[in-house]
Amino acid sequence: MRGFRGVSRTINTIAREQRRAQNAALALQRAQLREQQMAAKMALHDHASARAAQADAMTAAVEKQVQEISEILVDAARKNFAIDFSKLKSRPKNIQFDPAGLDMSKPKPEESTFLPEPLNFLQRLIPAIVQKHEQAIADGKASYDQAIKEYEEGEERREQALAKAKADHEVRVEAERQRVAAINASIDSNEADYRARVPEAVVEYFSMVFEDDAVFEDRSPNVRVAYVADSSQLIVEYELPLVEMVPHESGYKYVKKSDSIEPILRKLPEIRKIYKETLAQVVCRVLRATISADVGSAVAVVVVNGFVDTTDPGTGNRITPTIISVSASTTELREINFGKVDAIACLLNLKALVSRNAHELEPVRPIVNFNMVDPRFVDKEDVLTELDSRPNIAELTPSEFETLMTNLFEKMGLETRLTQASRDGGVDCVAWDMRPVIGGKVVIQAKRYKNTVGVSAVRDLFGTMHNEGAAKGILVTTSGFGPSTYEFAKNKPIELITGSNLLSMLSEYAGVKAKIEFPQEWQDKDNLEGLN
Repeated sequence: MRGFRGVSRTINTIAREQRRAQNAALALQRAQLREQQMAAKMALHDHASARAAQADAMTAAVEKQVQEISEILVDAARKNFAIDFSKLKSRPKNIQFDPAGLDMSKPKPEESTFLPEPLNFLQRLIPAIVQKHEQAIADGKASYDQAIKEYEEGEERREQALAKAKADHEVRVEAERQRVAAINASIDSNEADYRARVPEAVVEYFSMVFEDDAVFEDRSPNVRVAYVADSSQLIVEYELPLVEMVPHESGYKYVKKSDSIEPILRKLPEIRKIYKETLAQVVCRVLRATISADVGSAVAVVVVNGFVDTTDPGTGNRITPTIISVSASTTELREINFGKVDAIACLLNLKALVSRNAHELEPVRPIVNFNMVDPRFVDKEDVLTELDSRPNIAELTPSEFETLMTNLFEKMGLETRLTQASRDGGVDCVAWDMRPVIGGKVVIQAKRYKNTVGVSAVRDLFGTMHNEGAAKGILVTTSGFGPSTYEFAKNKPIELITGSNLLSMLSEYAGVKAKIEFPQEWQDKDNLEGLN
């Protein structure tokens, strides 16, 4: 019985130990599960926090971008736009002389290295050995003399090569000095010309001013400058950004349910408001840059035409409508505190033309058309008023005939400029159709011919249109055109006006009854093709 009870106690002990072990294992599993659940929960929390922080960072970036846009004019008020010509100058490059080892002499031969070792006492007692040794000495001295000769010749060649290398180096140094001197002299000349109000120098100077001023980091300024010396008028054509430059998102938020970062869209009125303010600031910045940079007092009046370069959604064609146009004297501009002024109010105070709907590309008419500022243009006379007493157009001089064309097209509603007599490809008159979108630059050529105008004339006109960037070309003649001329002009923006058309236009638009009667002996100049 005792043995049985002992076995029973042992079994019970083992069973208890097993249960304790099982309970401990279960407790460990539950603890591990709780830790895993807690870790997963913390991971989800950390992920959500990271994504929320990412959304906050994106929001901060957008807010910073809008803040920078709002400070375009304030930044300009703190900036000195004047170009320091002295800083444009260069210094000659330090061209180091490299002797390439020519400055190092080779070791001079030593006579001892050519002579045999001296004889010992016993060797000197043997005549044959002495004789052989004396011959070796003689041979060694001869070899030494030859080596010395070659050494001296080599040294002479080295010194000559070194002298040539030094001379070549001096030539390079002098060439570099002259190159830099020429550049610096050109800079001095440009500064002097700018201060002397030489138009080309003034244009170059202000082009540098505007092009060096990167208003937006992601885009280089696209600007053209013209200068009218007689009136000290600076005309600036400056490309403005499109409405897409305004961030269409006011911020970003993290959506936990979809685990995504979604934009918070900015309201359309706010986008338009920011865009309009931005355009006004950019134009005001150009005005501020002009008076800040004009250390030579070359400008009395500045005109800024702010345009956008985009695609017409209705036609798919490229358009460049002017959105803001302003003209102001530098005197009144210097009275403006650009660091505190409201850009839109400033432009309105300057009587600027500002698009009511810039975001919809609604244009305004430029106060001064940039393309009409051209050194080839000359003053026009009024030939139309004299035609009553001289109604035969064939009797006009070439310049009078060209001026007549200018007067006529002006009567028809175009803004015209007569060009100087030159060999510039036959641009007798440049005109502008000022209607928005469909208008543009027009080049006009006038041919006072008795015979039919050849096809080469219309080919020349077409080439001139491309060179001038014109939207249309008009070829006027006192005679007519052949079939090949009409064929070439077909489907091209070219209009051919014959003599009869011209007389009709003079009657309709100018009230002048004219005629075209050439004398019998008349010969057309430069119209061989038409004569054939």
